[in-house]
Amino acid sequence: MTAEKIEKQPLYQTVEKGGGVKLLRRLDSKGSRYHLCLEFWFPLPGSRYTRRKKNLHLFLFTRPRTPMQREHNRDTLTLARKIRWEEEMKFSRSQHGYALQRREHIDLYSWLEKEEGAVFHAVSKKFRSFSSEHYPYLADKCEVEALTSDILEDFSLFLSKNGRGGTAKEYWRRLHASLNRALKKGLIEKNPCSGIKAPAVREEAGKDILSPEEISLLAETPFPVEKWGDVKRAFLFSCFTGIRWCDIKKLVFNNIDFPNKRLTFVQAKVAGRSKNSTVIIPLNEVLLDLIGEIPPEKNLLIFHVPATSTHQRNMLRGWVAAAGIKKHITWHCARHSFGVNALSAGADIKTVADILGHSTITMTERYTRAVDALKEKAIDAVTGAAAGEKLKK
Repeated sequence: MTAEKIEKQPLYQTVEKGGGVKLLRRLDSKGSRYHLCLEFWFPLPGSRYTRRKKNLHLFLFTRPRTPMQREHNRDTLTLARKIRWEEEMKFSRSQHGYALQRREHIDLYSWLEKEEGAVFHAVSKKFRSFSSEHYPYLADKCEVEALTSDILEDFSLFLSKNGRGGTAKEYWRRLHASLNRALKKGLIEKNPCSGIKAPAVREEAGKDILSPEEISLLAETPFPVEKWGDVKRAFLFSCFTGIRWCDIKKLVFNNIDFPNKRLTFVQAKVAGRSKNSTVIIPLNEVLLDLIGEIPPEKNLLIFHVPATSTHQRNMLRGWVAAAGIKKHITWHCARHSFGVNALSAGADIKTVADILGHSTITMTERYTRAVDALKEKAIDAVTGAAAGEKLKK
């Protein structure tokens, strides 16, 4: 690094900050290493602060060239961040006194897993995965007070890179909402997500869609595991109704109003959090045939399917292959197939949104893009064939 470049850099650069304690780096005179230190900000009367620095006796290579140097930087930075966090906890207690010490320290993972709804568990799992990769000292236990703006900005970026469609934004929204509830209960002083930019939404990669002809082909294909034939019935039922796996495996005969040919259930994913959590679906003869005969005991499950999604996914893959369909089909593809096929057949988008349990048509509009793509593909196929015939003459 040249002397000119060294002079242009500030003496200290912020690596991470939060709660009155900053982690700083300072370039040495040779420009080959960054030395790490902590900076404490003490409040004074009149909204002023005084600062004190503490040398950590740790360094980072400015330009790591070997795997060993890169590993050194990674491990050292993890250690320095952990020290900064521990010092922040001590510093906060010394500044705020006994009242802060009495405040309950919330573990983010435990808090999220207490929330109702599978999506909060998914957020917890995603944050643990992020921590393991970027902040290992938070992977086992993560006190909310330890979450700095830097950490959450990195998590937002992590969601943007590793999420598809609206999933990343939904995870962030649920994290923000959950911590708001902790704030209202007085368990934390502030929501660390506040002021952090939500993840950018990447366009979702198109899921494979089953056409009506392919669904008919599956219906004609025997299921590979005879004792789990209900998986076939349940999947076809989902293709015709758009019901999620988490809901269809819990359906009981009590959900069916046989005289009026209606299915009513509450969506597990949004139960208690959406005005559209209750879904009512009209049943025709095809759907009633898939449901089967009414048993004396109406609390029985309609579809006896494996408890784990992995088991049914493996059987589903074998069944699709046996039908000669060369697509990557998961259970959620049945829901997407229903949305696309219903709109392709001319169904009203609001009606489709109601059947799928969407609170607005914004989510349903994703399927209209898939319909448009199928139309373009059909036009390309026809015009391509016509062009080929013309070229042969």
